[in-house]
Amino acid sequence: MRYVFLRIMFLCFLSVCLSGCGLSDCPIYLGSPASLNRTFEISGTVLYPDNLPIAGVSVTVNSVKGSVVTGSNGSFTINVSAPSGEEVFVNFAKDEYVIPSVSLVLDASGFNVDTPVPISADTVGYLPLALSDIYCITYTMKNVSGVLLQPMGIVFSPDSSRLFVADSTNNRILVIPVEKYRVSGNVELLAGTGVLGLKDGPGNEAEFNHPSSISISADGSELYVADRGSNSIRKIIVGNTPETTTVSTVAGGIGGAWADGDATVAKFWAPYSVVVSSVEPVLYVADTYNNRIRRIVLGDTPETTVISTIAGTGVNTSVDGYGDVATFNNPLGMTIAPDGKTLYVSELSGHRLRRVIPGNSSAETVVSTVAGGNSAGHVDGSGDVAQFRTLYGMCLDSSGKVLFACEYQGTHSSIRRIELGDFPAQTSVSTFSGNDVTGYLDGSGDVAMFRQPEGIAISRDSSVICVADTDDNLLRVLVGHK
Repeated sequence: MRYVFLRIMFLCFLSVCLSGCGLSDCPIYLGSPASLNRTFEISGTVLYPDNLPIAGVSVTVNSVKGSVVTGSNGSFTINVSAPSGEEVFVNFAKDEYVIPSVSLVLDASGFNVDTPVPISADTVGYLPLALSDIYCITYTMKNVSGVLLQPMGIVFSPDSSRLFVADSTNNRILVIPVEKYRVSGNVELLAGTGVLGLKDGPGNEAEFNHPSSISISADGSELYVADRGSNSIRKIIVGNTPETTTVSTVAGGIGGAWADGDATVAKFWAPYSVVVSSVEPVLYVADTYNNRIRRIVLGDTPETTVISTIAGTGVNTSVDGYGDVATFNNPLGMTIAPDGKTLYVSELSGHRLRRVIPGNSSAETVVSTVAGGNSAGHVDGSGDVAQFRTLYGMCLDSSGKVLFACEYQGTHSSIRRIELGDFPAQTSVSTFSGNDVTGYLDGSGDVAMFRQPEGIAISRDSSVICVADTDDNLLRVLVGHK
């Protein structure tokens, strides 16, 4: 994540300093106007959050008063001739960075303020920690435009150095190297020829059929993919190249149906999501058209891999209770808590968020509603009054207490933030980014717009969220949550 800190000081004679607005172009008036010009020395440093300097940033004051470029240590100095009390605009830009100007008023009273300055457009922004839970900035990840075709599932590697993408309509899995949550190298193929099909083998020969979800093992060596078009769950052993990557089918295959049993006989019907437990060799699947939550206990062979239904009767309604009587209305998105067992599931038609606590059998599994279910809509508030449209991909922060979900229906798109409680009344739902209007726009949380967000992933330190904006064929990055 690329926060930018600008530590800026104005010097006039002995000391004249700068104070600015941290979140927008807000004028700060520190003194009364004066008619006589004085020479102000504007100096500062542009740093990443880890205090590494940013060289080559163009710093301009009022476009005509002066312009310099930061040096190797990120520092800059500009001498400006202006009356005391005059409002000036300090602008910062570097290649893909578009940093809003800071509106300030020169004054001789002497201040020394570290000013956080946000970055908007297609970059990243900084905001005070006090606001970090309710404010974010959205930008578009560079260097992926024109590469993706309806990306859906995405997941970070355990160290957040790579982002794996289910490039759904291109029928392939890609890997994107990232550094500070920007593309740091070429977007590379991991598996898939681009041909629609169900074929196992080396990554450069394997075929997928509209992969929709992707999950990663705790050590990052294995990926699991919900290959919804082929009604199957696939496994990828990650290699350094497509040739050294291996793709196999865990269970399922052509022809949607429902059947439990070992992997040679089990059937799925358009499974949208799969997650892998971090504490046991178990996968969980949102089996969308079967209206069931399935568990896969991984074995060494198809015969020793066992698939069972832990919740859902097949009826497409939304009834809470034990797993053998609970129902789901087309379960769609799914994420798993840090305990490796507790599941959170969204519904295509139920407009609610469900919690599933797996037991040894469906009769011992508990299903409850966390929030929503009060008809389709976009309403923030406690879980018992909040409304959702359709929630797609979801992810949990490292605490397991805050969930982020992609919301989309027709002409409405947003990213919702849900602080999880034990009961709906103790759960808090808010809009983290987007404004319930479909479109494409970068910017602050209430300004940004998404076309059709379906995939979502969160970095290891929970500071950056990446969203697959499916119909825009783009990856969007959200910063601000901490």
